Amino acid sequence: MIKFLGLAALALALSTGVARSADVMSDPAYDWTGFYSGVDLGYASVKGNYFADTVGNFDLKTHGARFGTLGGYNFQSNNIVFGIESDTSLGTLKDSNAVAEKIGIGIESTLRARVGMSVDRLLPYITAGAALARASELDVGVGEDKNYHLG
Repeated sequence: MIKFLGLAALALALSTGVARSADVMSDPAYDWTGFYSGVDLGYASVKGNYFADTVGNFDLKTHGARFGTLGGYNFQSNNIVFGIESDTSLGTLKDSNAVAEKIGIGIESTLRARVGMSVDRLLPYITAGAALARASELDVGVGEDKNYHLG
């Protein structure tokens, strides 16, 4: 009798959990579908030791304000959310030292795809994409070098 009650309680507990998870999958409480946009303001700091062919090792320490825009679109199917997002930032990340008169990172942009699982108003997700940044360097006696870098 005790074995039977134990097995009945276990079966009841397992079937209740299955019913709850099925309800979550079929009827999300919050819908993430739609467009969104915004603005951002931030601060960046870079510190490191670098090597240049003409002078050897040198220290670089720079910081500055960043501001930009972002936007994207999400599509929700049951509780799975698919999305695409892009952002672009501009700023004043610059440094001057004895090796290079000016080093800076100007515009930077990203484009990302993501997939997540909606749990009401919580959306944990994974994302992957690409980033593009324009960096410049003005070397003493050499000239200016500006390049876009894709990562």
